[in-house]
Amino acid sequence: MYKTTGLIVGLVMLPAFIHICWADQDPEVVAYYSFEEGPGETVKDWSDNGNDGENHGAQYVDLGEGRGLVLRFGDGEAYVDCGNGPSLNLTEVITIELWLNIESTQTSGEVGLVGKGFSSYVLSYYTPNCWWYINGTGNCLSVPLYPDSWHHVATTFDGKALKTYVDGKLVGTRASKYNNINTGDGDFYLRYPLLYGDKVEPPFKCMMDDVRVYNRVLTPEEVLSHYEEGRYKREGTAPVPGQMTLTPHIYPAPAKLRVEVNFAGLRPMAVGTTVTVQLSDPVAQEVVGQYRNAEFPQSDTFDAVFSLSEVSPGDYQIRAVARDRNGAKVGSLASEAVHLTGEKPAWLQADKGVKVLNNLVVELLNVQSPPRQRHYQYRVTNPRDGWLFICSTAEVEGADRVSVVIDGTDKEEAVLVHESGQSATLEAMHHLPAGEHTLQVYCEGAASPSSLIVRAIPEILYTAVGATPSSWLTSYGPYNMEYLANIGMLDNLNVLVTRQEFSEDAPYIEKWLKQGKKLLDYTCMLAIPGWEQLKTADDSYYKHWSALKGMQDPRYAGIIIDEFTANYMHLYPSQIQGVRQISHNPQFAGKLLYGYSLDLYITGSQRAFVRAILDGGHKLVEEKYLAERPTEAAARKCLETELKQNMLKYQKAFPDSQEHMIVCFGYFTAP
Repeated sequence: MYKTTGLIVGLVMLPAFIHICWADQDPEVVAYYSFEEGPGETVKDWSDNGNDGENHGAQYVDLGEGRGLVLRFGDGEAYVDCGNGPSLNLTEVITIELWLNIESTQTSGEVGLVGKGFSSYVLSYYTPNCWWYINGTGNCLSVPLYPDSWHHVATTFDGKALKTYVDGKLVGTRASKYNNINTGDGDFYLRYPLLYGDKVEPPFKCMMDDVRVYNRVLTPEEVLSHYEEGRYKREGTAPVPGQMTLTPHIYPAPAKLRVEVNFAGLRPMAVGTTVTVQLSDPVAQEVVGQYRNAEFPQSDTFDAVFSLSEVSPGDYQIRAVARDRNGAKVGSLASEAVHLTGEKPAWLQADKGVKVLNNLVVELLNVQSPPRQRHYQYRVTNPRDGWLFICSTAEVEGADRVSVVIDGTDKEEAVLVHESGQSATLEAMHHLPAGEHTLQVYCEGAASPSSLIVRAIPEILYTAVGATPSSWLTSYGPYNMEYLANIGMLDNLNVLVTRQEFSEDAPYIEKWLKQGKKLLDYTCMLAIPGWEQLKTADDSYYKHWSALKGMQDPRYAGIIIDEFTANYMHLYPSQIQGVRQISHNPQFAGKLLYGYSLDLYITGSQRAFVRAILDGGHKLVEEKYLAERPTEAAARKCLETELKQNMLKYQKAFPDSQEHMIVCFGYFTAP
């Protein structure tokens, strides 16, 4: 197995417990089928209502590239029976929403998609329309839905009208003959084989994903936001035959342009096929760079890299064309515009004169055999507000001593102290503001350092002290500070998330804080009383967050909040206001908000929340739980999608986001 582990800007490490706030815990969701449980005889209901389904022939399909699983009904007989639980007996209002991909058209017969049947409520399909029924065939609404692509479908009933939305837009409304819904005596089905007619011809095939049933009516804004999120996740699931896609990425430090060329639409490719990628100046009608590729990996992408060191700023065009061994064009020409500014961002300019070790670490100072003097100093420039790693090596005997002090002259405030009986190499981490800092080295007796190294490093977090051991994963706790010290964890971290403090933690916490390290207090965004009723911006979250230990206790750097996703969209206005109020209140100067997040570059509300976080100097903690993969190629593809591509999408929406981003990893051993 190949573990998909890695880092981007920061790291959160998890013990053997997992805390998940599922969307389906919303009490208004009475059934939720995401199909992420994987193949089996039971289709799991991810709500709290236990409406699991019996799978009769439906197949789980992996969309690939981290997009998850969908359920495919590949023949005319496949269906899922979800029973007749009381939560599905909706009588007043209802919303059904799902992602649907129709794969066939029928000339006779009507099939059920989601629901209980004509006598109660059901969404069905009869080419080329989706039909929405309440209490029989005489009270229905139909809208066209065409096959061979994914569509978001949402249907509602509020006691007055039936409505249907397709791809975020209201496309049909009809006044209802009834004010209530009959409960009916049938079961709730996904893809009931035959609702009307003698036989469905030809056999009906389709795929479904993210099926939800609500005991309320979704607003048009909620339907649109759900569509926007789901559409993003399904982009590129099916390549367009004969077409390539080009995705440019600019790297200012090495002055390179990397163009990702996705050639999946050209498969199968004949032996001898080549793809030529050109970077052209459309004004001068001049080709300034060319890349030719003849190797086509299983990942369906290759990189065309261009040097920009001799390229002037301006607007350019990227073009790619494929040709067979005889020179004939294969597929269509791919083209993408790119603007080259020639400028380096401020954070990169600040890194001048340092040595880049990798994507995470830059070396600011590396002195081997420093001078043998009683006192000397070095100046280093921290490229951004963040952590510095200091490492010194010194052999010390007897009463000799070596002290390393940051930004001061008091040896009692030394970050590293070499004394007899200790390891020769000592390390420390301190969070310091951007700019110049001074390292003072004091030598007593005959002792003198043999090396001194300073590096700018990412934030490295552990969650969480005081965690409750899991009942379904092997645990090794209790997860207190003593345990973390004994396994060597504390020496390799600079931030700790706490859920609770134990009395025995006190001396460890005191030492932790003296080392210049940080504590964060954990909370969940659903911990606020009355969150279900928050529909507009108010100060509810500000009052709740500002009263927490992480904001009031001077030992704490702030709070970390679970979990900001596409769920609970109605809470974002109050949360945005809460972030802004805390950011502008002098009482909380120096306090930070960390938000567990997931793909917050999709909807307008999510982007507004991210903007509030970034403007306040706070942090996003992107959750990426990467399971093992069966092959190295699969592991690399997972890392490509979940880490690199995800970060590039954040950067496209928020160019300054990388300075505020931490990646939260869970380590699973899923087969």
